[in-house]
Amino acid sequence: MCCFRRCSGGTERDPGAVGEDGFGDVVAGVEHQRRALQRRRHRLHQFR
Repeated sequence: MCCFRRCSGGTERDPGAVGEDGFGDVVAGVEHQRRALQRRRHRLHQFR
């Protein structure tokens, strides 16, 4: 969640600088969330 907040803050601060860096931050945040979801799912599977 912090990744998206930082990205949104950056866009608000400098709207003209939204480019590869901002997109990379968003992609990194999505990847982080996906990994966290997989880890949570794996942990639940282990408990069963």
